[in-house]
Amino acid sequence: MGDLLAYSGVSTKLRAMQSRLFTREQCLELAASKNVTEAVNYLRQHPAYHDAFARYEGEDLHREKIESILDQTVSIDFQKIYRFCGAKQRRFLDMYFQKYEVKVLKRCLSMIFDHRDVSIDLSYFEDFFSQHSKMDPERLAECKSVDMLLAAVADTRYASCIAKVKDRQGSSMWDYGVALNYEYFMNFWKQRKKYLKGDALDIITEAYGTKMELLNIQWIARGKKYFNMQPHQLRALTLPVGVHMSKKQLRALEEAPTMEEFEHVLSATYYGRHYPGFDVDHMEQMYVKIRKDIQHRNGRREPYSLAAVISYIFDKECEIDRLTSILECVRYGLDAQTVLGL
Repeated sequence: MGDLLAYSGVSTKLRAMQSRLFTREQCLELAASKNVTEAVNYLRQHPAYHDAFARYEGEDLHREKIESILDQTVSIDFQKIYRFCGAKQRRFLDMYFQKYEVKVLKRCLSMIFDHRDVSIDLSYFEDFFSQHSKMDPERLAECKSVDMLLAAVADTRYASCIAKVKDRQGSSMWDYGVALNYEYFMNFWKQRKKYLKGDALDIITEAYGTKMELLNIQWIARGKKYFNMQPHQLRALTLPVGVHMSKKQLRALEEAPTMEEFEHVLSATYYGRHYPGFDVDHMEQMYVKIRKDIQHRNGRREPYSLAAVISYIFDKECEIDRLTSILECVRYGLDAQTVLGL
């Protein structure tokens, strides 16, 4: 009864927000747009995206701006959920919020490495971000180098993480991104028991443990395939968690001498046994499928819990990825139904 009362308001809000997620039919209608302008106008008419695009009415939006507006709708929804939560739930969401800080930092680093002006558009999220983060978006937007970024985040948990990567000769944007992800996930993993108990802890542990293991598999595969990284280098990247995989299996993946051997080891893991088609060529698709299965199952099992909150946010993030891909298909005249399997 306690959880029912604590989550009754946010549960009602989530159901309303879920009802505004794109249906398959709406995805097909968007994909049938003759051009990007027509597609954006379609998005403007959709209840979940009307407000985000309203302020740009009449503007000829470029690709980067459209993607930024879509991306911000996840942040907008996060704010709405946060406001409906009580103090106990907000403590967890404050920890979860750090993923948005990491996202902003990765955006800064991307612009620095691309040698372009940094564009950080928080718009609807700016007030909320400023209240919950020590980072100053305006100062971050002025960063033209990693040194300037380090100075801008000097008082945050991310300073030492970025500094360590910078000290390694030849560090790439990928190195910084992996290091920031590692910092976020390990802090989340260590702190989760402070804010969660009982079934809620078990649900989040499985959901995030699975996510981290799937990321480990992807990072190891990419490190081997594209960067020829050695086992000790891969070990420094992997998250030390064990939900469905043992440490022995993780080490075997890191130490696999060839991609063929990597595939062989992967096939013997929980993911290889339970998910046919899980291989190097389909990792991203399987990552989404497996996470979606777990999030939806947990959301149905515990509708009055944080599981429902995390499940909705995941669905929203997947929708943004799908809409962005559809817009790309429209832009280049591709058959979105065929490309995306709509």
